[in-house]
Amino acid sequence: MSSMEKLYLSLSALSLSLSLTFACQPCNDILSSQSSAQEIFEIFVLDDSSLVDLNEDGRFEIFAANLKDIINHNLDYNQKYKRGIDRHSAMNFEEVKDYYNMDSVQILSQDCSATSEKETRLKDNDDIPDSWNWRENNGVSPVKDQRGCGSCWTFSTVGCLESAYLIKYNELVTFSEQQLVDCAGDFNNYGCNGGLPSQAFEYIHYAGGIATEESYPYFHETMNCTVNSDDYAVTVKSGSVNVTADNEDELKEAVYNYGPTSVCFQVYGDFSSYKSGVYSSSECQNTQDDVNHAVLAVGYGTENGTDYWLCKNSWGESWGDEGFFKIERGVNMCGISMCNSHPEDIESLISSPSDLSIL
Repeated sequence: MSSMEKLYLSLSALSLSLSLTFACQPCNDILSSQSSAQEIFEIFVLDDSSLVDLNEDGRFEIFAANLKDIINHNLDYNQKYKRGIDRHSAMNFEEVKDYYNMDSVQILSQDCSATSEKETRLKDNDDIPDSWNWRENNGVSPVKDQRGCGSCWTFSTVGCLESAYLIKYNELVTFSEQQLVDCAGDFNNYGCNGGLPSQAFEYIHYAGGIATEESYPYFHETMNCTVNSDDYAVTVKSGSVNVTADNEDELKEAVYNYGPTSVCFQVYGDFSSYKSGVYSSSECQNTQDDVNHAVLAVGYGTENGTDYWLCKNSWGESWGDEGFFKIERGVNMCGISMCNSHPEDIESLISSPSDLSIL
């Protein structure tokens, strides 16, 4: 028996219960008795949520090392967030980055400005509440899963459009990420090798619209552009509005006054095992050149004295807190304030919005 297994056999059930949170829900069944890393791994295998083949050599060792890190993190009461077992738990961070193509040269070399910059149209600060959550105000569409494609920028873009449509027309409609993957290359986007929401909004504006998800579904790979403009359901009026870099007050106003807003930040290390609380890191970088992941800011608030952004991710509902996470606000955490945008406005392209394909 390895020293790692002996370590986990010595952990009490109480320690495990206090320190572990699970996306792998069946793993909870073993917390009523002392359990080794091997026993937890066997439950993880049965859960069938892993993104890698768990029969590969070394997978248990990676899982056990990650499990140790999660336990140690969650037992540290100075931490503002909890980590859990999820689909990344048998992967090292380099593999996580490779799966989502986060180190794509195209992503890191892009300018966060859209092709045409516009001033944000914001109200006075006195009109902005201290906390806001569009999930509680009929302004957020369901979480999706980008899978093994560096297409986070399309999910951030489309999530922003879906929220804007829901707020404006009171209709829940899903739009096509695949169209952006396949067709938005002329606007310095690169399909599964990365892109930017601001440039995607500009593409939609100049292309004349974007199709529904049903008419042009997602395949998590870059393909030839075959979208039919007759299927366009909504368009972006006047292109993208860019939030001033490193201005979280302006971002707060944008989220409240406009609606859910596309944001970018750097995914680093233990973020992939986030489960709850307010994510904070002393290791991640925070410049425009460092951001490697686009998500959707859908709210903000304060938890246990720490201000946060509430964000919708594109790693499925089983990741994080039902697919969402909180990240520290007001300190440019991991570059969260450096590369953010939303459409100036949207417009339905059919006479009756209710005729669109509703999720």
